[in-house]
Amino acid sequence: MIRLANERHNIISNANARLWLFKNIVSQEGQSFRRFYELPLSRNESPALALSWTLFHVIDEASPLYGFTAEDSRNQQHRARGGGVRIRRGCSANRPCPQNL
Repeated sequence: MIRLANERHNIISNANARLWLFKNIVSQEGQSFRRFYELPLSRNESPALALSWTLFHVIDEASPLYGFTAEDSRNQQHRARGGGVRIRRGCSANRPCPQNL
């Protein structure tokens, strides 16, 4: 769960969000690399983002976070390094919506 806030003091319409997990992995050969996983959201669109929006990702068997424990977060090779949230598109009083939305 991640909570977003709109600090623009207006309403953002047609906002979309995506959430990514960046995870460091060590292969069987000892090579270190980073994997990127998009975390599906329960709701990735908001018709009107005025104040705040809470994004939910359900951790089930299909989630890359399934089985992830506090102990795993201390283990360098299985640490979730970060995540990102970005409003992909939106329109407001200062930025009108394109006609084809």
